[in-house]
Amino acid sequence: MTWHESVEKAIQRLTTRTRQRVFTRQDLIETELPQIISETDPGSGTPEQTLNRVLQEMRTKGALDSEAPDIYRLLR
Repeated sequence: MTWHESVEKAIQRLTTRTRQRVFTRQDLIETELPQIISETDPGSGTPEQTLNRVLQEMRTKGALDSEAPDIYRLLR
């Protein structure tokens, strides 16, 4: 599974579990990063940096909006 696919699924799990479309980067790291790593390349040396890149790319594509630094809203 790619990082994009895994992060999208992780965001869906998190927002479904909390019943809120707004989430923090830290919530995602604390609750979903181990699962993301296990679904992607566990040998990646900088998973938090990769997560940041994927979140930024999702913002650029219009899937997320940034409410404030490290606070995101799921748009789709």
